[in-house]
Amino acid sequence: MTGDADRGVRSTVAEFLTRIRAHDIDGVARLEVKPQDEDWRTAYAGSGWLAGNYADALRGAVHVEVRDDTELEQQWHVCLRFGSPERSLRLTVLESGQNGHFSADGGHRKLLLSGFAEVIGAPKPNPSVKPGTFCAAGIVGPQWG
Repeated sequence: MTGDADRGVRSTVAEFLTRIRAHDIDGVARLEVKPQDEDWRTAYAGSGWLAGNYADALRGAVHVEVRDDTELEQQWHVCLRFGSPERSLRLTVLESGQNGHFSADGGHRKLLLSGFAEVIGAPKPNPSVKPGTFCAAGIVGPQWG
């Protein structure tokens, strides 16, 4: 793993890879919200889409690059590069509070997965992404920041 990753981001990415490789959709969704939260269904659906499209491909070697894109809140973009020919996937990590939502106490990291529930069909690069954007080929769903 290279780039601007603290221990919390490293741990979150490692948990994501472990859970996605095991097709643990519930476990992946829990990296964003808890089952009792109102966003659970979309996080679960987004996690299911990711597992269906990436779990097997992510079983091999994965290079992870992290970029700190903090402006108004702690935010990191994570670029996973894997496979042959090489593919990529960009994820967003936010700092959140004890209750899983953004708050001043911080210290916890969560993946934003709900947006992937909006993606229909197989992953395709987003044609509206500007050249030179970090991990541009890996932007397949809504991105934050």
